[in-house]
Amino acid sequence: MGSKGKPNMSLVTIEAYAVPSSTYVQNDSHCFVVTEDKNDCWKNGGRGWKDVTVKTKGVQTRAYKEWLFEFVPPGNINKCGITFGENGVCHTYANRELLLGEDDVDVRDAPKDYVAVVFFGKYGFGLNQLKQLLTESYQKVTGSYDDPYGALNKVLNRVDNTIDDELRAWRQTGIEYAKIPVDEILAKNPQGGLAVARSRLRDLISKREKIYQDYVDRKINDSQLRSNVKALIQAECDDYLNMLARIHYITEEECRTYSDNIRNFLSRVGAVLRAQQAEFQRTGRIAQDFRQLQDLNLEDME
Repeated sequence: MGSKGKPNMSLVTIEAYAVPSSTYVQNDSHCFVVTEDKNDCWKNGGRGWKDVTVKTKGVQTRAYKEWLFEFVPPGNINKCGITFGENGVCHTYANRELLLGEDDVDVRDAPKDYVAVVFFGKYGFGLNQLKQLLTESYQKVTGSYDDPYGALNKVLNRVDNTIDDELRAWRQTGIEYAKIPVDEILAKNPQGGLAVARSRLRDLISKREKIYQDYVDRKINDSQLRSNVKALIQAECDDYLNMLARIHYITEEECRTYSDNIRNFLSRVGAVLRAQQAEFQRTGRIAQDFRQLQDLNLEDME
């Protein structure tokens, strides 16, 4: 029993898995979460434990069971505040599920997770809403259960401290898709360059959250939400590249090339997000292969 005569919240071991997919970018993955005994599975809009034979186990953690199942029931994953394609994808759902665990873990090792993080952030758009939902869910659960773990503060602190995780995703995406020699550039001014990158990313996240709040307040629709976020990423990247060109860390020609690469990348991701959101709304499931997607201009994926 807990200190107040209530039973303690119990712990349940959960595991994250990655499934081969090709829906967002080549060699992407779908992520789901399952309890260790495999009795409960968060399919996150796609395939789950019983649907596939080829799957790769990622992280494992002990989650606060009653809080986890109240915050994001396996049969009602949107309760955690994510709407697929609007403010997150399967990787984002998985991170919100893993958020309610003893350990600070995520699905960063799932193939191409960094692409989802660059566009949506680690926990998706709507971080203030997320913290509110977490707090309300926690208060509901602790009406019946005692918390000896200090779980709420631990979890809320993670939501507020994702900058290094997001920087890691931007580095990987910049190298792979924009073809930017990120490490060479940072090596010119290791401490100062990293501080600038952190500051700029915090500013981008703040602006991204403002765009999402405009969507919540119905000032823009879901199509404008996506296009505004894409425009924000492009503008912030271009401003950063122009700064690097001014201080002669890159040439003007490199600046234009990297900017074009980013634009092409955003176009490709945006095309598939549109198609996947339509597929999810139509069937309740995401497609696992480009050929399953309806009305997708595959030229946008090149």
